[in-house]
Amino acid sequence: MLDALKAFWKDEDGTVTVELLITGGIVAGIVLFAIGVVIRGSIFDASGNVADAIDYAGREAANGISR
Repeated sequence: MLDALKAFWKDEDGTVTVELLITGGIVAGIVLFAIGVVIRGSIFDASGNVADAIDYAGREAANGISR
């Protein structure tokens, strides 16, 4: 078992695999961060629109009651 571990440690293919995994993880992290920023902006825009609609409906209801 120890010989197999030593052989794997010296094998360059394993190093390339680890480098590819690290690079893939970094790229995936950047993509997820970018998607999070876009989604967060969309959620804030949507919640602002809902708040505006509720405010408008409240003002319209108040105007209807006072007439």
